[in-house]
Amino acid sequence: MKRLFITFIASSLLSLSSHADDGTFSYKPTFHGTIRGQYEYSTPTGDSRFMVRNARASVSGSALPKVGYFLQVDFCDRGKILILDAYASVTPVKGLKLMAGQMRVPFDPDAARAPHAYFFANRSFPSKTFGNLRAVGAKASYSFQKFPLYLEAGAFDDTDKSDHTKWNEGLTYGAKAVWGKQQGWKPAVFFMSRVPQGAANAVRINSSGINVAWTDASWHLEGEYIYRHYTNCNFDASHAFYVFGNYGFPVKWPLANRFSVQARYDMMTSTSNGIRNDEGMVVETDPHKHRITVGATASYQRGIFHADYRLNFEQYFYKETANPSPSDNSKLVAGVTVYF
Repeated sequence: MKRLFITFIASSLLSLSSHADDGTFSYKPTFHGTIRGQYEYSTPTGDSRFMVRNARASVSGSALPKVGYFLQVDFCDRGKILILDAYASVTPVKGLKLMAGQMRVPFDPDAARAPHAYFFANRSFPSKTFGNLRAVGAKASYSFQKFPLYLEAGAFDDTDKSDHTKWNEGLTYGAKAVWGKQQGWKPAVFFMSRVPQGAANAVRINSSGINVAWTDASWHLEGEYIYRHYTNCNFDASHAFYVFGNYGFPVKWPLANRFSVQARYDMMTSTSNGIRNDEGMVVETDPHKHRITVGATASYQRGIFHADYRLNFEQYFYKETANPSPSDNSKLVAGVTVYF
């Protein structure tokens, strides 16, 4: 862990000393970091825990004109070191970007949000269970110049992102299309097809969905629905959706210049990881559940940098036969996020 951290910092400092050529292109990289710590208290059991949820560092830039790179490492994702992104990119023409390496599979816009951009302490059910996937592969994106349409699609290994050497019997495919700008309406559609972890006894899972968001200076309203189908097996299709609203306004407090309140409802039906058991059956790995989340966030913002002080309460609803862990049950969450 120490060696990885020292190597990352040393490489970053050396890169800072690089030069610009004629003023139109610069080798100077861009660095960002996110520290997110939180405390959780389980109301059904009385248990509690502190954790460093994220300690991310990223570096991006250009190695040559039209050739770029992005590296992101989480040095403490609930106590673990994870290499999240490591890819090279080529921009042959304006608007078109080709990427190869380890990266996020195109799919759910909510899952693609970085931790510093979260509205709530914890992700939605669709984001966490249906759309949160990074893998090794290649993808292309295109931003149209004359109208606000963004397209992204790629093919990836079916195996886990930590295993880059195993041969794959199939591939994971992902695609999404997003219309709109930061303000106003922003609808998106997306699709993913994968064999979980490239397991020989797994089934192919096809997921598709739609996300619609609306944003102005004070409000952010968003809803999403995902349909998940398990091919050639006994397990019924799964469904998940959420709706939420965030209202914020400026304040003049010693540690904050903006305050916001949030509310979210999300649910998901019974889901499976798609891997057959010894009897050849695909069984439930995550039960049917509903959740209501309410919260408040005080923020200090200065340009793109900010600190968020967040308090959430999550109320879960299960069937009587369910036996959820404290991690997936009603809880109070308090956290601080710093993005720089």
